[in-house]
Amino acid sequence: MNEKNGRQEDAEEFRAGLYNEVIVHMRQKHPELIDAAYDYFWEDEYPEDFLSGLPLELGFVNFEDWFICDYNTPETGFVTDLYLKETGQEEDKEKSAALGALKRSFISLYDVKSAGGGGAELEDALLGSACSLKSVPLDGLEAGGLFATRIISLAGRHVMGACIYPFGGDPSVRQSVFDSIDSQFARYKKNKNPGGALEEFLKQESYIFNVIWTSGLYRKS
Repeated sequence: MNEKNGRQEDAEEFRAGLYNEVIVHMRQKHPELIDAAYDYFWEDEYPEDFLSGLPLELGFVNFEDWFICDYNTPETGFVTDLYLKETGQEEDKEKSAALGALKRSFISLYDVKSAGGGGAELEDALLGSACSLKSVPLDGLEAGGLFATRIISLAGRHVMGACIYPFGGDPSVRQSVFDSIDSQFARYKKNKNPGGALEEFLKQESYIFNVIWTSGLYRKS
């Protein structure tokens, strides 16, 4: 393993470790908060009623990613901040910076420009930025495909969060996804934040990626 790939793997392991620490703590100390977030994320439905197999597995992983990075309430704040406070690690600069990176991250749509054994070249289809990933945990990732995830800067590297919403390369599906985002963003600005930027919307309303992904692509007939 060369040094460059080693540093990338270190960053990915660091991200996975952070996720595990936070979710274990929240399961032990705040199961009621997880339950409330779960109901919100799934809009009071039971995912096993309309998902099965790999989509259902992804759904559970996507929920945990969203809960750790995006979920917050006026009473508790962000889950990462609550974890830091309750574990007494607020003065740990490395841990605080890393969890801050999770809290600042957001889910967006990515076009796959190239993909192979060496990773993938991605372009944010909503914000226009580009990034390179040395490894992508998504089987069947091909150039021309579209998927949603979060990109986090950790340990000097870009790494994916745990969430993956694959939409594939079908032009009609792609257009439907973009139409849904446009519609939801317009509603967000009208009803919640008239001056809101797209990046704010992507952070605050990130559960909509789950709504879009499950509603058309993977619901059982």
